[in-house]
Amino acid sequence: MAEAEDGKKIPNYLFSEKEPLLGFAGLYEFWPDPELPEDDPERWLLTCTVLTTTTQDALGHVPDRSPVIIQKDRFAEPDKRPQRVSAHEATKKGC
Repeated sequence: MAEAEDGKKIPNYLFSEKEPLLGFAGLYEFWPDPELPEDDPERWLLTCTVLTTTTQDALGHVPDRSPVIIQKDRFAEPDKRPQRVSAHEATKKGC
């Protein structure tokens, strides 16, 4: 995020004039707490992150990093599980 003169962060709003919905690439993982029993519903912690890349902004109005945007035809079908690929494979495929 950019910062104002007073040090407060200024959020950026990303949108497309062509598409009503943008898909961002991301990763998620469930982590078990080894201190809790296996049947404890509080045992699992969900973590996630949005993948970023160099900003494609010719005018320089946004910071140097922005989310990796997934093309609409690459969105996962709701009834299909996400495909597991390595970071190297994802880079080669241009996910």
